[in-house]
Amino acid sequence: MKKIFADRRVNERKLITYGFTKSGDAFEYSSRLPCGFDLHVRATMDGGVTSGLTDAATGDEYVLVHVESANGGFVGMVRAEYEAKLADIADKCFDGSIFGSLQAQEVIAYVKDRYGDELLRLWEKFPEDAVFRRRDNAKWYGVMMYLTDDKIGRSGDTYVDIIDLKATPATIASIDGKKILPAYHMNKNHWITICLDGSAETEEICRLIDESYMLAGKK
Repeated sequence: MKKIFADRRVNERKLITYGFTKSGDAFEYSSRLPCGFDLHVRATMDGGVTSGLTDAATGDEYVLVHVESANGGFVGMVRAEYEAKLADIADKCFDGSIFGSLQAQEVIAYVKDRYGDELLRLWEKFPEDAVFRRRDNAKWYGVMMYLTDDKIGRSGDTYVDIIDLKATPATIASIDGKKILPAYHMNKNHWITICLDGSAETEEICRLIDESYMLAGKK
């Protein structure tokens, strides 16, 4: 189940439209599967998802669906229906994969190829935040996040992959609010934000990554 919802961001509006009901800080959903078991799903805004099956006749929990070693025709059928329904919920109630945009993938590939660095997710509670850091001094030269346009000064509530980069005064002076934006959650005197949605050409972003890498190497 964790793989089904991995790197996805819950969307409250989509949950309600699907049939979830709000219960405190969480959203709950129940549905009868063709196999005769009742599916129960609980989702929280931080991306946490728990689910399970109960026997519609007895109310007993059907735990075998979570046991990977359990096999056989019946449990296989139940597990297939269970996972298919969860996949439908993930597709219709959650926004796309974090850092799954084409340009985000191009950036990640560029950094790995040029510097040999992997994107590091340092905070389990914030999987939508990750960093690139130099191996020689452990200083960050890139911070990738997944957030809504309104967080970075654009209109709308669409989620977008972004990268924060260290920048020279000349680059910071070129902030135009479209391709290059004031840094989100970082010192605006030394960092910039770029949306990885095609607003800027990948070649230009890679040049700015090189600039950031260089600046992070200075003492």
